[in-house]
Amino acid sequence: MNYKIVLLILLGLLALVSLSGCMMGAGSAPMAEATLDKLQADLEEIDGLDASDRAKILERKDAYDTAANKLENGSEKERLGFLAAYCDERLGNFDGAVKAYDNLGKSSYGSMANFRKGEIAHNAPGISEADKKAKDGYSKAGGGFMRPQGSMFGCGAAPSQEEEKAPEILVRVPALASEPLVKWTREDLREAANSRADLYYRETLSYKVVDELVHFLGANKAYSYGLAVFILAFIVKLITTPLTNRQIKSMREMQAIQPLLSDLQKKHKDDRESMMREQMKLFKEHGVNPLSGCLPLLIQLPFLIWVYRAVWAYNWQFEGTSFLWIGNLALPDMPVLVLYAASMYFSQKLTATPTADPQQQQMQRMMTILFPIMFLFLFQSMPAAFILYWLAQNVLMTGHQYYMLKKNPPQALAAKTAEKKVVKRK
Repeated sequence: MNYKIVLLILLGLLALVSLSGCMMGAGSAPMAEATLDKLQADLEEIDGLDASDRAKILERKDAYDTAANKLENGSEKERLGFLAAYCDERLGNFDGAVKAYDNLGKSSYGSMANFRKGEIAHNAPGISEADKKAKDGYSKAGGGFMRPQGSMFGCGAAPSQEEEKAPEILVRVPALASEPLVKWTREDLREAANSRADLYYRETLSYKVVDELVHFLGANKAYSYGLAVFILAFIVKLITTPLTNRQIKSMREMQAIQPLLSDLQKKHKDDRESMMREQMKLFKEHGVNPLSGCLPLLIQLPFLIWVYRAVWAYNWQFEGTSFLWIGNLALPDMPVLVLYAASMYFSQKLTATPTADPQQQQMQRMMTILFPIMFLFLFQSMPAAFILYWLAQNVLMTGHQYYMLKKNPPQALAAKTAEKKVVKRK
């Protein structure tokens, strides 16, 4: 196995997760109840201003901006910035309000700011790229929160009563501040934001593919959603089988000429340039391309990214669904992640390329242990549905590799290579 390529894929996934802003656990902390109380009072005060008297609302906005400019960074400055943005919304300056809320996205008012951005884009006319802004706002507002699950392995002190309480958000009725207020309500943050984002995600192809599989299996929350993930993994495996065959063939070819490579390394151990030249000559003689096993691996990366996006788009539908021991496919599940890490370990052991170089042997042993541990820590916040897909995909891949090994073992390939070598000498 080329560990540099595996590392490249891992870094690519990390970049995808980081850029998407969708990894659960990211985002600002939920607001305390006292902060929500104060904010609701401030918003109701702005709502109480006569919409026909724009001068009063502008005066209030200027007062918030002036007071905020006098402060260093902090919660009070963020609160004043949020209220100034709401004044823009009250005046019907929706584009200006969206920009102002964007600036607060990573602040302690981030959840409210992103939710308001989603509400504007969802309900106000004339917003540029409204669908994208609404989906983005709702996703950022609700994607970063989940109910406390304890420590990484389910150990440690139990969460306090305050921590157990689901984070809430203020929801305006009607949604737009430019309309006369009926009331402000409090809703569960994840439910309020994600249920609205789901309206946009369901228009995407990836969402529709998963949804069709789920309904084909009966849409039963106890098993259909988990089975849909397995079928999706099976379909992707069928599509990528020719690539996998090429990858395994290349890996076996490299294993077959490994004794010859070892001889070259010993013969030219003090002359690296000659060793590289002779290695390339050896590859050419036996028709082996050392990079041919990497390309199929990289081509499979877009499929993994697509499934990641599909699972995230469908994640609100996974909410409240179960499979085997998994209580909620939308939330992280450490046992399924541990199973994936174990499957990754055994898969790497199976596909490791034999080498006579002690340094390479040590590197292989280290990476075989290191990569599963890295996945345990880096992906502990991923939805269980995605890790379940990855587990199924890895089991299918390992089974495929095992079958190919039994069908054409390295010893047979090595014998053929030695036979070719004898014939060449004659």
